[in-house]
Amino acid sequence: MRPRPAGPEVFLGEGFDPVEGASRVKTLSRAPGSLFASVREDGRTVAAGAAAFGHGWASVHGMRTAQDRRGRGLAGRILAALAQEALKRGHDRIFLQVQADNPAAQALYRRAGFTLAWSYDYWSRPV
Repeated sequence: MRPRPAGPEVFLGEGFDPVEGASRVKTLSRAPGSLFASVREDGRTVAAGAAAFGHGWASVHGMRTAQDRRGRGLAGRILAALAQEALKRGHDRIFLQVQADNPAAQALYRRAGFTLAWSYDYWSRPV
């Protein structure tokens, strides 16, 4: 594991919005000290995530698993690696955001010991 652009094909692959994916790759690549973790199989990145560090906290971002590799524990491996690195760097608290309509990710984070701290409400202009 080392800081580097993290398998943009995971963020830009089938089933993901290409505009959102490109924006996420750009954003995740610019934070100083960020760490990217990925799992590669058969020459391609099949799971990825990133962490940024500051003020005793690690923030996890951009967790993605290629659609054809989901349900195999890859995201759990990424999350564990990022948590281990956070501890090495002296950060003993981690936070992340997860979409309310993503029960698989919510289950992963619950198994890892995360609890809900707050939720967001979004507003959009009526059409």
